[in-house]
Amino acid sequence: MLLAIGICLVGLGPDTLPGHRSSLEQAKNDASLIVTAEIEDVGGHSVFGLVATFQTIKLKAPTILKGKLEGGDLDRLHLMMEVMEEQEPRAGDKAIFFIKKSKSGSRIIKMLELTDENEEATKAPAKKSTASARSDLIARSATSIAAPTQPVRYGARRTCGQSIQPL
Repeated sequence: MLLAIGICLVGLGPDTLPGHRSSLEQAKNDASLIVTAEIEDVGGHSVFGLVATFQTIKLKAPTILKGKLEGGDLDRLHLMMEVMEEQEPRAGDKAIFFIKKSKSGSRIIKMLELTDENEEATKAPAKKSTASARSDLIARSATSIAAPTQPVRYGARRTCGQSIQPL
């Protein structure tokens, strides 16, 4: 089985880094901390089925792109990845890391290849998430419904063979 996994990983490129399925915009909205950094240590990992879990990834030499770095934020990061579909992180890898902090710890939700183009795209202001855009649309609709500009007439008249006409 290890041979099969090794063969599958050979063809993976930068577009298969952990979190490659989530869009850049979604990752920017979800991350509380975004940094460019180098992996100092990956620690141990466990594999359950096709999911590998890393509990103690440590980053060094960060450049902050979003958020505030607090002591120890980059010392013990959690990462879950798809074994057959995503590249395993290695010490010495440099990337853009999207990190979501919570009370239970910090986890890497996306890794992006460290290029000038990716760094500029990451620095660009995040677009509103679909949920935020949807709530804005609902708020605008509610406002326009609550205060109509013309009187509303209910009912319709229809004669045989004709379309519905308002009263």
